[in-house]
Amino acid sequence: MEIDLPLGVKFLAVGDVDGNGKEELLVSTGKDVKVYVPAGELQPALGGIDIKGSGLEDHLWIDTIDLNKNGKGEIIITSMSRKPQSENIYRNGSDALTLSSVTSGGIISCIYELQGTEFVLLYKGNVFLRKVGEQLLAQAYSEDSGFTGPVFNVIWKEGYTKGDSFSLPKGVNLYDFVYVDDPQMGRLIFAYDDDGFLNLYDKDMRLWRSKTNTGGFLSTFKKSSAALSVGRGEWSMKDRLFLKNNGVLVPKRIPLVEMVKGIGYKKSQIVNFQWNGLSMEEGILIDNIKGSLLDYAVTGDKIFVLASPAFGLGIKLENILKGENPLGSKLYIYSLIRG
Repeated sequence: MEIDLPLGVKFLAVGDVDGNGKEELLVSTGKDVKVYVPAGELQPALGGIDIKGSGLEDHLWIDTIDLNKNGKGEIIITSMSRKPQSENIYRNGSDALTLSSVTSGGIISCIYELQGTEFVLLYKGNVFLRKVGEQLLAQAYSEDSGFTGPVFNVIWKEGYTKGDSFSLPKGVNLYDFVYVDDPQMGRLIFAYDDDGFLNLYDKDMRLWRSKTNTGGFLSTFKKSSAALSVGRGEWSMKDRLFLKNNGVLVPKRIPLVEMVKGIGYKKSQIVNFQWNGLSMEEGILIDNIKGSLLDYAVTGDKIFVLASPAFGLGIKLENILKGENPLGSKLYIYSLIRG
């Protein structure tokens, strides 16, 4: 199924945010998060309520997780703030996670929960947040390097508190990895590197690296001038990795012109990687997604894929007149059950 979205949607997530046992589809415009019933033509859920964002913040990632175990998924939003904030600072108790008095600019993450007929802010702080399995993980932000310091657990103890940190291979940050289990070696780490190649690690030892990269990342930022003399001058938010049936789903983008970056993508794929004990076997799960894949979400036997058409395809005159993105975005719904 293909749905022509009226808004410039950038990110997707799924989760049971109202506790009724059924998952909702969350879509981010980059500023606001709206909630839909994930069926048919996407009818608004929860009476059409949404999370209004700040005009000074741009979403980088959304997730859902029921960390406080009350049956309702909290909504996780990580954003880049473009200007100093003058409003009151939200603090979450006195725990160390709230190194979180929110400073001017930089990264801001918020956690919301549905209470009654509105989404209530439970936490706000200057860390990146991401769900991995049933865990909520975090990492600090630095203007010099983007990500800094170890990745650590966030746990619920009558509030969101900082848990243990853990070791990852050098250069692997919060949004780069998922775990892959091997019956002999135990837990392995499957991760992007900064060039978009895929790697498999046993602790710090690399077991495998992909022969080609995944086509580049869509959210890339320049490091501060102080960092340019050391290492790379940019840092990126990597694409979503998802574990499904012992495999890892990975987005891949095919450029309009081979070996030329920055002019757009003619199509995208979702590729499935499975570890066979010697290497990662690669198979295309979904092919010929038109244009650039922006994000995707998996629920049950369905994959929701958000894409922006290649330049020149699907241009909307009405969006130009409104001052909106003329390319718009499309939502594709695929079934994982092969008929």
